[in-house]
Amino acid sequence: MQSALIFLVVISVLVFVHELGHFLVARIFGVGVRSFALGFPPTLYSRKVGETVYKINAIPLGGYVSLVGETDDESEPGKWRSDQSLENKVWWQKIMILSAGIVMNFILAIVLFCAISVYYNGLSGFVSGYAMYTNIIGQTVAGLVAFLGQVFVHADVSSVSGPVGIAQILGQASQSGFDQVVFLTAVLSVNLGLLNLIPFPALDGGQIVVVLIEKIIRRKLPPVVANVLTLAGFAALLLLSVIVSWHDIAKLL
Repeated sequence: MQSALIFLVVISVLVFVHELGHFLVARIFGVGVRSFALGFPPTLYSRKVGETVYKINAIPLGGYVSLVGETDDESEPGKWRSDQSLENKVWWQKIMILSAGIVMNFILAIVLFCAISVYYNGLSGFVSGYAMYTNIIGQTVAGLVAFLGQVFVHADVSSVSGPVGIAQILGQASQSGFDQVVFLTAVLSVNLGLLNLIPFPALDGGQIVVVLIEKIIRRKLPPVVANVLTLAGFAALLLLSVIVSWHDIAKLL
């Protein structure tokens, strides 16, 4: 139970920071934000502040920011001005909005690594904290390359940890001290940021690639193509998550 609670707190922090990045930069560029949600539906609590509905949902394994103009299906015609639509922003503004969550995860990781290092080494720990961050970046990139090779080349996910495995690792870390939980939170923040950089449909990296393609060909991709790619990406990620979680549970039995 303790492992599960720590996992949910850590994931909620990482998701909140990630989505906050999208939210803040969208607001800076004047994009309308329909909703800011922690977790996935059903909704447990919601409150509308200004034009945005803030939600706490029942399934605490993610979150989302719903922006005006993300899809062609605008459910509230007339409520939003055309200049509030993501689609009507220039390409570099779209990329900044899409990449803001990734940047926020990297910033969070730097802050946590430096905080741990300063705690043990005093103010001089800022340098070693940043060095720790860059080292983890390198290790994580290598790990992601190996992960992609396992999944897409060898179709092997046996050594990959999903939510259950991560919860177990966090639970073990909590027994060693709060600083270990903070360290793993920073590592997971790096992982989340780099994972979202992968140019895969449904991830931020995939959406950034679409924006760049549309800039190069100077026209918008057909909505049906974009929708199919996104749905296929979500389906693939969901299937991968289920398979990895199954392996996590099997290891515990």
